[in-house]
Amino acid sequence: MGTGISISEAAAALGVSEKTIRRRIKAGLLQASRVPAAGGFEYRIDSDALARVPSVPSTVKRGHVDQGDGELVTLAAMDMMRAELAEKERQIAELQAERLRMAEQLGYAKAQIQQMQAQMRLLGETRSEPSASEVVQLRQRGVRAWLRRRFRRG
Repeated sequence: MGTGISISEAAAALGVSEKTIRRRIKAGLLQASRVPAAGGFEYRIDSDALARVPSVPSTVKRGHVDQGDGELVTLAAMDMMRAELAEKERQIAELQAERLRMAEQLGYAKAQIQQMQAQMRLLGETRSEPSASEVVQLRQRGVRAWLRRRFRRG
């Protein structure tokens, strides 16, 4: 015997059948560990995990599934996940279209920047900087303000 509660003890504690406990374990609604036993293995359920499981199962109605029936809960969850997946795929397609549009805009902006840089280089080549001796002569004549205005950077 391993540690924890047996399937029959868990069923009695929750007021459900042993088959319901096995289905809940299979569906992942109830955590259990397999321990070696005479003739094979058995499931042992932690008492804390058992306390988190509802003891009164919901009823089965059209479109709604008993929490104890792992197979049906799994199918309902799969339907919900399919709907979510379709929505996510739609969102991905929308984002990909937006990314393509933004890439086109970026390419256009890069071309504009390159064109402006080429124009600035042409403008810079036409402007001649005074030589050092010319700067000294201009300063001696008192035209520092003119130099600041003429060759202002920025």
